Amino acid sequence: MVTPTATVGTWRARAFLENLALDAEGAIFVTVYSHNRIDRYNPATHTTTTFAEVPAPPMGLAFDAGGVLWTTGGTLRKGPGYIWRVEGSGAVQQWCELPDALFMNGCTMHPNGRTLLACESASGHILAIDLGQPGRWEDRTCEVLRNDWRREVHRLHQR
Repeated sequence: MVTPTATVGTWRARAFLENLALDAEGAIFVTVYSHNRIDRYNPATHTTTTFAEVPAPPMGLAFDAGGVLWTTGGTLRKGPGYIWRVEGSGAVQQWCELPDALFMNGCTMHPNGRTLLACESASGHILAIDLGQPGRWEDRTCEVLRNDWRREVHRLHQR
């Protein structure tokens, strides 16, 4: 049995927490799927506040190098799925709508810093979201991404 060293935040019953990400200052951001919002836990003050409200349940979180928070989401099994850009102020911008996405899940930044990789779990696809152009995305299978990663790793090793 694993014993946690500390509980850093709690939510009332019926709150469905999904994912988390840390910003550069160590604050913890948590998707609250059940309440269509992202909460921020401040480790210095031990307080949790609502950081941003989104129009559909949020799932994945990832920060880019500039500190912008990227969020995946959508109502499970209904579609569409979404990618939102969330500024440090908590202002939310819909980046793209994914019409066939039924289960947008986790996300992470590609090493190139210009692409968000987002998992659409219902289809088993990983989507490559262009962070330089709102609304632009590609449906990419794991095999294609594996080849992209190999090229990127090879390029980094050539430096």
